[in-house]
Amino acid sequence: MSSPYDDEEEEQEFEPDEENPRKVLYSSDFSQNATKTESSSCWFDSLEQTRDSTRAPQRTRKWEKSIPRMTYCYESFKYSTLKNYFHTKQFDAAEELLRAFYSSQNNPFLAILHVVVNEPSFHEAKKNSIAYFIIRQFDKALRSGECNQSIALLDDSVKTEAFRIGLLKNCVYLDPIVSAFDLQVNAERLFKHYVDMMIEDHFYKEACLVAAALGLQHCFSVRQIVIPLIYQDRINLVEKYLHNSPQQQLETVKTLDEMCDRSFNLRREVLSTQVPFAKTQQLYKKNLCKLGAKLAKTYDIDPDLCPNILLEKQLGTIRFLFHKRYSDNSIENENWIDLIKVAVGTSRFLQRQLIEVFVEFNDLESGLKWTEYYKLSEEDLPVEVRRAKQLFNSSETTVTEEIWDDAPSQDEATNPFDGTPFPLKKEQVVWADSKETMENALRRIQQMDVFGIDMEWRPEVTGKASPVSIIQVSSKSEVIIFDALRLKELPEDEIKKFFLRLFVENKTCVKLGYGLLNDFRQLLKTFPFLEELLHKAGNIVDLQTVHDKLRQIEGFFPAGHPPVPQLKGLAELTYLCFGVLLDKTEQMSDWEKRPLKQVKLLYAALDAFVLLRVHDFIEGRISEMQTAFRIGHKTGRDFLKSRARKKPFPVNPRASSGAASSLYGRGRGRGFLRSAVEEPQPAGRGRAAMLQRHTEEPPMKPAELSVVCDTMLQGLGRQLRNCGVDVRMLDSYDDHDLAVKVSSSSASVTRGRGKTQQYVPPPDG
Repeated sequence: MSSPYDDEEEEQEFEPDEENPRKVLYSSDFSQNATKTESSSCWFDSLEQTRDSTRAPQRTRKWEKSIPRMTYCYESFKYSTLKNYFHTKQFDAAEELLRAFYSSQNNPFLAILHVVVNEPSFHEAKKNSIAYFIIRQFDKALRSGECNQSIALLDDSVKTEAFRIGLLKNCVYLDPIVSAFDLQVNAERLFKHYVDMMIEDHFYKEACLVAAALGLQHCFSVRQIVIPLIYQDRINLVEKYLHNSPQQQLETVKTLDEMCDRSFNLRREVLSTQVPFAKTQQLYKKNLCKLGAKLAKTYDIDPDLCPNILLEKQLGTIRFLFHKRYSDNSIENENWIDLIKVAVGTSRFLQRQLIEVFVEFNDLESGLKWTEYYKLSEEDLPVEVRRAKQLFNSSETTVTEEIWDDAPSQDEATNPFDGTPFPLKKEQVVWADSKETMENALRRIQQMDVFGIDMEWRPEVTGKASPVSIIQVSSKSEVIIFDALRLKELPEDEIKKFFLRLFVENKTCVKLGYGLLNDFRQLLKTFPFLEELLHKAGNIVDLQTVHDKLRQIEGFFPAGHPPVPQLKGLAELTYLCFGVLLDKTEQMSDWEKRPLKQVKLLYAALDAFVLLRVHDFIEGRISEMQTAFRIGHKTGRDFLKSRARKKPFPVNPRASSGAASSLYGRGRGRGFLRSAVEEPQPAGRGRAAMLQRHTEEPPMKPAELSVVCDTMLQGLGRQLRNCGVDVRMLDSYDDHDLAVKVSSSSASVTRGRGKTQQYVPPPDG
């Protein structure tokens, strides 16, 4: 029998290790670097010894030979007739043929095994094969009670034979055989020792599939099966193994958390386990932290149970906030300070890391300010900060004051409605944070024919889910902002009554929103007991769905607005309708901070108020254009039915059905963690956004394009010349920076490596 690992890639060659210098011999090219001396013959022996010490252990498949076989033979089956029925999709006739066969046999279980093994399609090992169909149909017949009289014939020997056949062909037929032959009954007594042998022989894939199919996960620790699979980059098998096994899920996340500790020697651990085909060159704690965080979120595990993963997530959040401020400049300084304080908290480790990130971004002055704020000692500071601190202490220079208090900001008097076609005054924004104000607001809402609704919550800077902080409900004359944090303090019955009056009782009222699915999801994280109630909500219009459909109607939105590629979501829809850019500077704010400043209340009110104006505009355009498109109204159940838990590791649609999703993004059908776990790219970036921007602009003729290529891209330059592009190629002895200098005299695109790859605008005049 061929091994399922026959097609595996070759064993990974380990990187040089400081603890074992001989491994340098294993990864070096001696044919080029070795010098022939009197002792030159010794390096070959050393190389062979190192290869033997690092090679994957020999696997013998002893467990396969230890399973006893049964000898049985039955009269010939009408395979040609079944094949004809199957390929002509006469499935009823095929089922009748099979039913007649095994009903006439003394032992239908052995008869079906005989038919399956001798069916030619058995060797194809596909789930759409005739052999797979035979097992499924037999299982269906057993479940319907057609073979109840034969259950007594299902003894241990028959089960063992069925188990042996299920292991053939990469275990493709294992699941239906387990179901049809009830292999989960007494599985621990009959089959556990075979799984032990698989683990001993380092066949972790087979051990995982068998243990998961037979429900034996409780018999093994995660270090026996799950962790070796992670080392082998078989994340889809990990998902299958952990399914419906809460104890294993928790144990896996805790184990990954232990491995994410900064004092844990991951490489030494991997080498000591001697897992074959381990992706040692791609194993990093960062990847394990992301995987652990994804599993914890997928299986609803308390983040406090994995403190190391939580700490790394918080550190990643801090770096993300630095990127938003120093690179994108897309967050207000005051909001940035609030979020940094929340992300760092009281952790001395994160406080020290914060100062080091300031050094990375070359802002020592701000780093000194935060050093004083957290009262860090000299030993906790990087060398650069110590020197800067001595410099400031020895001179008359003072550190610039930041916004640390709750004092009103300079923008407190501004109104985001100014300069927009949305006539809403500050006096029309109502803050409801008490029972009395909430009750009065609900009475007014229940008299509305239509209202816009939006919700805000703090970004998840602590590594934990943030509750909904405020709920904005807008009519055409006022915006009511409910304090959801105060609402959360009320008894459960009163909270249910509040949302019953808001969403359910006013059945004729149209509720407008944008991205309501995300709002409902966050609302259910805050109030899990509201799911059944929200199902009853009616007359809901999600303008995000409407927006997506209107993109396909040519000429629906008025022309004349210059494209702004960075816009997305409600801001983009508002711009398409009115040509107005919504103020989004307060979007990333600490919405749990109380009291909320007026500028934040006005920003929140604008998001809800603009929904009604956009809805009226779309209705008017539909009537004006006399298009067949209509705005659909949905119920809460329609939104929440798509809330079913998705697979934590989506399979690459371009990969084959049997390809594994991956932790590191290498090999066939791989690349899960890079595509599914990594944080999404900022808006307006990435290949999709770039293509969208280019498709919105008129195409450029080759003769209108001028390109300067450095020495590394001369081949590209020649190809562009063949297309008619004006190309200037540098000589091999020219410096890379010359490409920028040459292109500075005209509007040229400079292509090269590193910093020379940029667009140089034409000079003024």
